[in-house]
Amino acid sequence: MPHTIYTDDLIETTMDINEAIVVLEGLIRHDLEKENCFQDDTFCLFLELFALNRTIKKYLEKNFDVPVFKDEEQKEILVSKETLGILFSLLVARKSLMDEANSFSRSVRLN
Repeated sequence: MPHTIYTDDLIETTMDINEAIVVLEGLIRHDLEKENCFQDDTFCLFLELFALNRTIKKYLEKNFDVPVFKDEEQKEILVSKETLGILFSLLVARKSLMDEANSFSRSVRLN
């Protein structure tokens, strides 16, 4: 039996991912101007976060390009257990990296 994910949650996650990609690109470009930026822990963290967010974005595009809704209300999307597990793992990894960035007092959110 397939599992479901709320449509609004998927939309919100997608918007968060897209926002983070834009912010991280700006932070990376800015930090590239610094000498020895690759020795900076936060710079390397931003690179990891950027790559992970791009990976999640591509995964969402691939697996939810044509969503299959549970019913006519379109409040829930059907998803396989495997897809849900992979998405969950990616999002947990993202949360961990975001928490680490916050520990450096660096945010990847638009203000």
